[in-house]
Amino acid sequence: MHMDSAPSSSPARVEGPTVDRVGIVASLICAVHCFAGAILASASSLGLLFADERIELTLAGIAAVVAAIALALGARAHRRIAPLLVGAAGLTGLVLARTPVGEQLGEAYVSVAGSVLLIVGHVLNLRAYRQPVAHLHAYVDN
Repeated sequence: MHMDSAPSSSPARVEGPTVDRVGIVASLICAVHCFAGAILASASSLGLLFADERIELTLAGIAAVVAAIALALGARAHRRIAPLLVGAAGLTGLVLARTPVGEQLGEAYVSVAGSVLLIVGHVLNLRAYRQPVAHLHAYVDN
C-alpha cells in the first residue's frame, strides 16, 4: 500500500497570537470575577462564591501562566519590550493583590488593575506581531 504522506509525529506548535487571545480571555475572566466579587460581597451571599480563595488563586494563576508564556513568545518573536513590561506590571499587580499591601490598597482593585494591565500587554503583543521586526543593523549601517 502506497502512502503519499506519512503522519507527522511532531507535536503541535503553539502560536504566540493564539496564546495572547487565550490570555486576554483569562485576564478578562479574572478581572470580571474580582470586580463582580467586590460588588456582590457587599450586596448578597453570592459574594461568598466569588470570595473563595481557591477560585481567585486558580483564575489569577491561569492568567499569570498564560501571560508569561505569551509575552515570552512575543518578545522572542518581535523583539519589542513594551508588551513584556506592561505584562510584567500586570503580573506584579496580581501578586501584590494577595499581599498585606494589596489588601490594604483593596485586593479587588489591585487585582482588576493587574488584569487590565495583562490585557493591555496581550493587545500590545498582538499588535507587535503584525509589525515588521526592527533589526539593529538597520540603525548601525546609517
